[in-house]
Amino acid sequence: MYHISGGRFLVVSDETEKWVEENE
Repeated sequence: MYHISGGRFLVVSDETEKWVEENE
């Protein structure tokens, strides 16, 4: 499941939340 908030991608996998910041 992927969520987009404030230019950040929240990757939820196996009950683990990981924030990935996109720097373009």
